Amino acid sequence: PEAKAWVMQNVSYGMQTRVVFQCRSRFWKQEGLSINISPGHSALYNVWECATEIAGNRGILMASAQPGTTRPQAMEAFRAHYPGKAIDIEHVFIKDWFREAWSPVCERHEFQVGQLAKFWPNIIQPAGRIHFAGSGIDNNHHGMEAATRSAHRVARQIDEAS
Repeated sequence: PEAKAWVMQNVSYGMQTRVVFQCRSRFWKQEGLSINISPGHSALYNVWECATEIAGNRGILMASAQPGTTRPQAMEAFRAHYPGKAIDIEHVFIKDWFREAWSPVCERHEFQVGQLAKFWPNIIQPAGRIHFAGSGIDNNHHGMEAATRSAHRVARQIDEAS
């Protein structure tokens, strides 16, 4: 539909590379440092810890970076900006979302003041049998919580239609 096409053509998304650092130890804790760092470097925008509820010595760090960032670039930026000395990273994984056929963008940019009404509710409406879910298709514009909420919304819509 025309309204849906307008929304899809005018929503603004960011593109980032997701970086995952697999760590042999939670070295930042051993040094008494916070791992939540925001160097703002193109190969390392932000870094944060994940899977904190998992017992054990190993750790997982997530980071965002400029599209096309490579493993060596991300590691070099981490070394340059981590304030401690004991870096114990054993592997770096890179996920370039912009290379994906069905999910080429990352997170939706926030709507400017007064702009939400132009996009809502068309952004969440299905187009026939095609439903839209993801972090950008929720009023909370980013993160796993937004993606999960939109997936639940879609599941409810499909369930109610059957």
